[in-house]
Amino acid sequence: MEAKKNPRADVQRRYGLHLSIGFMVALALVVMAFEWRTAYEPPITFEDIDDPIPLLDEVIATDIPEPPKPKVIMPEVVPVPDEEILEEEPVIFDSEEAEKVEDIPFLTEELPDEEVDKFYEYVEKMPEPMGGMADFMAFLGKNIRYPKSGIRNDIQGKVYVQFIVDEQGNLTDLKVIKGINEDFDSESLRVLSKAPAWKPGRQGGRPVKVRMVLPIIYKLH
Repeated sequence: MEAKKNPRADVQRRYGLHLSIGFMVALALVVMAFEWRTAYEPPITFEDIDDPIPLLDEVIATDIPEPPKPKVIMPEVVPVPDEEILEEEPVIFDSEEAEKVEDIPFLTEELPDEEVDKFYEYVEKMPEPMGGMADFMAFLGKNIRYPKSGIRNDIQGKVYVQFIVDEQGNLTDLKVIKGINEDFDSESLRVLSKAPAWKPGRQGGRPVKVRMVLPIIYKLH
């Protein structure tokens, strides 16, 4: 007489196998979760330099994953003295020699008045961003991006951007006076060219042009 198989006993034998498979899958998911790497955007900082032009002091931007919105620290405007003015040596006239010189007629030519594009490097009231320095630095932290080529090739360094705040408060004549490479320099100029207007500097109660420098540090952790 043939013995009949008990279906319940067969299910119990398979239960251990199914339980082992379940533990293995759960363990694999936990390991994958710990080894997962999220993309991050390297921090960008701004710092002071030894330059005769007024510049903005250190600003630090830290990376925040998805989406990256760097945190910034408000800088300070560092006043610096005007460029050194060379003094000319006085001209001494000898009265006795002057009497020997005959009067010689000469013609004078009137030169057209030329408007000189004058700017200052330090004034009574320095330029400042509309809304304050904190808003300006928040704008930079939100809009500046670390060049992808710099991340791939592990490139770090500083870019010094010179600009003039004109009588209307616009940032003009943007120029990199010391950079890293084309990608970093272009990114620095791009973000500053989109910056909102500032309150112009004032000298003697009137708005004037003021030249400044903003140093930007690109740094990888």
